Amino acid sequence: MGQDCPFELPHFADLPQMHELLLAWDSWRGEKIVPLRSQVTLFHINHFLSRAMLFDMETPDTEHAPGRINCRYVGSVFHEIYGQDFTGQNYLDVTATEDRYIRSKRLFAAANQPCIAVWGVAAGEGPGGLPSAIGASMPVKPDDPEKAMQLLHVVVALGDVAFSDFANREKYDTVQLSDRFSLIDIGKGIPGQI
Repeated sequence: MGQDCPFELPHFADLPQMHELLLAWDSWRGEKIVPLRSQVTLFHINHFLSRAMLFDMETPDTEHAPGRINCRYVGSVFHEIYGQDFTGQNYLDVTATEDRYIRSKRLFAAANQPCIAVWGVAAGEGPGGLPSAIGASMPVKPDDPEKAMQLLHVVVALGDVAFSDFANREKYDTVQLSDRFSLIDIGKGIPGQI
């Protein structure tokens, strides 16, 4: 377990920036399993906001029907990397067709269990064999119980890779699926194999 971090993290995600983000999320939830949206104080993570997305977890992908993960907020770093604004779009529509189902399954597991997902994406390997982009997806409960669960999806570290390395429009015309992925128990267990 990382210093001061309330959760046990896999090696690739055991970083000071991750600890900071997860400590903020943990403080928002208090004694609850998941914080309400009104309890999320963005001031505590303002330096991460350019690397954050907020998703409305509407419907998962199935064998019979496409799902929907609405991009409610998309930070400026993603605009720079992908050359477009995903706000209001279905995150699964900017996912490679072959990766849609697994991305849907992973993100809905984090929202519905609920639990935290930590992930890494390699745009070339970072130092020590770590992924070049490392982040977390944390569940947030809407204040209105009729609304869909949300996920706060944040890139906390970018290793030694410049944003411009991600800006290869041919390679990054869709959002790359993470190479490393782990679910973290926040008090309700974690789902089986994802």
